[in-house]
Amino acid sequence: MRVQAEREIRKATKIGLCKSDIEYEGASLVKLIIASIGGGLAGAVGLGGGVVFNPVLVGMGVHPAVVSSTGMYMILFSALINSMTFWLFGNLYVNFALWLGFWSGLGIFIFLSIVGAIIKKYQRPSIIVFFLGIVIALSSILVPIINSISLVRAHRQGTNVWGFG
Repeated sequence: MRVQAEREIRKATKIGLCKSDIEYEGASLVKLIIASIGGGLAGAVGLGGGVVFNPVLVGMGVHPAVVSSTGMYMILFSALINSMTFWLFGNLYVNFALWLGFWSGLGIFIFLSIVGAIIKKYQRPSIIVFFLGIVIALSSILVPIINSISLVRAHRQGTNVWGFG
């Protein structure tokens, strides 16, 4: 409600408006609702909501840097809640999580520094869209392959992979 009220003030005063601002009405609202549902379904099967949500935001004209940071912002909360759940149930190996977190953070810092330098050199924020496309393509190919391999291994070992009975 606060965001909508601020949006109305911007419209009335014509101050602070950007052409990439999302209109939360009409076709844009329908696209956002569909993307949210699709993102939830994609996340439920292991692909991650950003596979659906990010392309929709890019298609709506949102700046690629904003799309990327929005996706990371959503992942932050999802990962935090998952980690807290594992920790509360005693299934989190804290030392391993800290080790993995350190190296992941270092990798993210290096990659963002490289991408930032490329964007600054070529003045093309659309480079983020290309990286986004590469990640989506790779995840669309690799997630089903890796899950199929895990399923076959579990079946060969006689493990109940579905958790029923």
